Amino acid sequence: MEENKKKIVVPSEVIYLLHLLILSFSVALCASSNLGLSMIASPAFIISEKISWLTFGQAEYIVQGILFILMCIFIRKFRPIFLMAFLSCLIYGVMLDLWRLIPIFSSSHNPEEWDMWLRILIFASSLIITSFSVMLAFKTYIYPCVVDFVVTAIVKRYNWKLSIVKWSYDGFMLLVSVVLSWALFGGWVGVGFGTLAAAIINGPVIGFFSRMYDKFFVSKPLFPKAEEYLNR
Repeated sequence: MEENKKKIVVPSEVIYLLHLLILSFSVALCASSNLGLSMIASPAFIISEKISWLTFGQAEYIVQGILFILMCIFIRKFRPIFLMAFLSCLIYGVMLDLWRLIPIFSSSHNPEEWDMWLRILIFASSLIITSFSVMLAFKTYIYPCVVDFVVTAIVKRYNWKLSIVKWSYDGFMLLVSVVLSWALFGGWVGVGFGTLAAAIINGPVIGFFSRMYDKFFVSKPLFPKAEEYLNR
């Protein structure tokens, strides 16, 4: 208790909104470098690139909707409160599309015209920002987007080791990304060396940010009963 008094208290609900805002920004930034997205974001990006009238955020609704159904089948359980994860997806999708309205983040620009050092700098920055945003998701009780909630739901349902479930899930999403890329474009779109870099770097960087957050901040809910209900 004494230790917590020395830390800055941040409302969990604020952390949740910051998580979605920063995550959507980092994904838009990463996409603008055209060096590959994380295996979690790649499927929706690939679909949106193929279907011109479908935005990146709208493609996320489709991908995460399918994932939500598969998750419920896999864990053999559905609770209406699980839909909170899809609500997070809807908010994230809107934020992502708003970021994509900015020319540098839109699909209309051609990153191939930029110097490679600039593209790498943009991509590296997006990786760090993404890791920070994902860390924030672990500091709030509100369900994150379906793509992140899947791992938590499976671990909680079967009491499996988190690292094994995460690696298996990432591998599955990578396979989906590669299949979509080659099936729709006959080559690499949305998947590149950046995808591999994200898989290697994100974990340790998320861990670093988590330790720093716990050192200086503590999350407290504005609605304790809501936290209790969601954590059941």
